[in-house]
Amino acid sequence: MVTNAACSRAIAAHLTAPQEDEVYNVQPEPPQLSVLGTEVADITVIMVGGNDIRFAEIFNECVLAEADCTSAPGFVSRALAAAKALPGKLAEAYRQVASASPGSVVLVPAYPQLLGNETSGCGRISSSEAVFARNLTVALNSSIREAARSASAGGRTVHFIPDTAGSLAGHGACDPQPFVHTVRPTALMGTAQNPGKAQELLHPTATGYRDLTKALTQWLDTHPAAKKATE
Repeated sequence: MVTNAACSRAIAAHLTAPQEDEVYNVQPEPPQLSVLGTEVADITVIMVGGNDIRFAEIFNECVLAEADCTSAPGFVSRALAAAKALPGKLAEAYRQVASASPGSVVLVPAYPQLLGNETSGCGRISSSEAVFARNLTVALNSSIREAARSASAGGRTVHFIPDTAGSLAGHGACDPQPFVHTVRPTALMGTAQNPGKAQELLHPTATGYRDLTKALTQWLDTHPAAKKATE
């Protein structure tokens, strides 16, 4: 059985605190760790950090705004600094997950490169913005790796999964056959008809999530110690 406790726009703090909804004005989501308290999990997968560096704001500046976001004074350096400052916060989040689900193997996948290998841009993304997006993902994943290593101290089974970073290679948002919801003009126009679709932009499609999951399970197959702990 698979339990999905993921929440759109959630940050690390929402593991232990309710998540208020400022967009649709609905009831707050309960702390995500409250779900783990009712389940006995063999594996717990957590991907967090993107919203802690304000992905939505970066998206608005780099995709929805007409100006190239990398030309704004300090924009790139602030975003990279936010990503590099995450290890302490993320390590604590991973420790909280491990404590809330004793005996569970905690897997921490790297964020995929959403634009694939493309650095020339596409749609509303300029070439400099594409390079920035790749560098930001590398910085974010570096912090996640460091945090997972720190959280694994003391006998906790916390594993960083680097393979997922390239799981969309050849099928990024700027590739001919994307497994990511693209930001080309037709996709952006579609969000005007259905605002809820805006949250899907620059997120994997169902096929993309399947490839991401495949990379994760293949990593498990090649790391017997981690896999054995789940059996």
